[in-house]
Amino acid sequence: KTIRAELLYNRSLSLTEQLLGENHPDVANSLNNLALLCQCQGRYAEAEPLYREAINIATQVLGDNHPYTQTIMENLKLCCRNSDKQN
Repeated sequence: KTIRAELLYNRSLSLTEQLLGENHPDVANSLNNLALLCQCQGRYAEAEPLYREAINIATQVLGDNHPYTQTIMENLKLCCRNSDKQN
């Protein structure tokens, strides 16, 4: 089921980028969702760059202090903490 979920998240990301452009909050949301899936599977090295890309987009279009930008930043912090524990 997680393989199917990942395929669907990747498809969603691709379609969202095509329809709305690369710098759209929905693209940041798709990246965040894909990163969360990777993180839940313990794939922290794959999740981290996805979070960072989502943060870059969210910061550009929503601003540093927007609640959603802050949520993605918290997700990245948790991912990094979990990655450190794993290593």
